[in-house]
Amino acid sequence: MAIAEKKLTWDDIKDRPEDVGRKTELVDGRIVVSPSAGSRHGLANANLGFFLLSHVRANRLGRVFVAPIDCILDEHTVYQPDLCFVRSDRIGIVKDQIQGAPDLAIEILSPSNSAHDTETKFRDYARYGVEEYWIVNPEESSVRTFANRLGRFESIRVSRGDKEIATNVLAGIRVTAADVFAQNS
Repeated sequence: MAIAEKKLTWDDIKDRPEDVGRKTELVDGRIVVSPSAGSRHGLANANLGFFLLSHVRANRLGRVFVAPIDCILDEHTVYQPDLCFVRSDRIGIVKDQIQGAPDLAIEILSPSNSAHDTETKFRDYARYGVEEYWIVNPEESSVRTFANRLGRFESIRVSRGDKEIATNVLAGIRVTAADVFAQNS
């Protein structure tokens, strides 16, 4: 007779010491640890974070968060998107963690975790009500945006080069894929 493994909850892991440089998430009651990101990932994260934060602050739209910030989708599912945004009218879900689905979740792919971001998180972010999901691919220098339609993501656009990133959540933002992957020097 097989013994069922206990599904962990947020309460089980919230006081765990941080695994410095590694992203720790809870996926259907299982701990998933990802290695630290590479330089292209970090550059895309910094660039995109700069554009998002500048736009959101200038227009008083809400708050932008950079990992690590826990998004508690349910007691067994806790993700740390690379970047996320919560609208001003929903700011009540922001405590020490984000307690619910952010309006926008952004994941930057790394070779070690791309399936986790493009399959597992893709499914769960849609199911838990993330309004828009961006998948940033440093290998392809692309940003793919998805809109939630009745619990499923539909592709909005794949942006490369000087093509602007399409978004319904952050109206008025002007950022291209080239901006996301631009070198700082």
